[in-house]
Amino acid sequence: MILMGGGSGLFTSPNVNALMSTVPPQQRGTASGINTMVGNTGQMLSIAIAVPLVLSRIPEDVMFKVFLYGGGMGDLPDALRAFEPGLHQAFLVSFGITVVAVLASALRPSHSPREMAVR
Repeated sequence: MILMGGGSGLFTSPNVNALMSTVPPQQRGTASGINTMVGNTGQMLSIAIAVPLVLSRIPEDVMFKVFLYGGGMGDLPDALRAFEPGLHQAFLVSFGITVVAVLASALRPSHSPREMAVR
């Protein structure tokens, strides 16, 4: 949680600053709205990708017990052991997507205020 929160805090402010500095002042509200929409869409897609990966390793009868009948997995150690590889797989896929995003962010052109003034 600390790593994720720190990384998000260190990334978000400079990224939003770079985005907003390229937009004319009269269009910053629109750009901010689009930025928020894209961020929320990414969060929803991450859930849509992670949940099937995690649940793909759990037997169907256990999923029915957990999700339909409200049982839980505490009394099913085999289900817990099946849950962990799916969780690891979801984390690895998320890590891969994050690496691609980091590379795309690192390769974007610089938009410092000095460069914008020269243009």
